[in-house]
Amino acid sequence: MDYPATFTMHTPSGPTHCCVKHARQLESLMRMLGAHTNAVKAPEGAECANCKNEAKHMPSNAKVSGGGAFPPSA
Repeated sequence: MDYPATFTMHTPSGPTHCCVKHARQLESLMRMLGAHTNAVKAPEGAECANCKNEAKHMPSNAKVSGGGAFPPSA
């Protein structure tokens, strides 16, 4: 299991398995939209749907670095 989920977030659009980071982001987004969420413990073996989606769109050779100018200067 590469992306373990801690919570199942129940939203108006349905349940989503989330890690702590994505559960907080989803709760914040739903709050801004005026919607309610309910978080419960995720079932054993559940994976974070958002982490899986992020991994699909991240090139395998991408390097993440902090600081510096944006866009990077030459």
